[in-house]
Amino acid sequence: MSGGSLDYVFYKLDAAIDTIERRATTTLHKAFAAHLRDVSKALHDLEWVYSCDYSDGDEVEAIRKVVNKEMELDAATKQAKIALEQLKNVLCKQEYKHE
Repeated sequence: MSGGSLDYVFYKLDAAIDTIERRATTTLHKAFAAHLRDVSKALHDLEWVYSCDYSDGDEVEAIRKVVNKEMELDAATKQAKIALEQLKNVLCKQEYKHE
């Protein structure tokens, strides 16, 4: 499969970034636009991985520019809590069946 797995959302983001850059009146606006450029690159690379135009891992560098280790740890912790809750539910159902 080639392209489109995320509906080329990075193109829409790029258009918004162009507008922000054109209309930016403060350094905060300009910094935000620069951040969004990094997000757009990460979206592009991830879409290309999903579409098999890039290899697994080719997106990591771009994503690391916008996602720090703390954010990654937070996401992993949330996933682990959900998995633990699901495991508890399954185990409770098993214990209930054996009573």
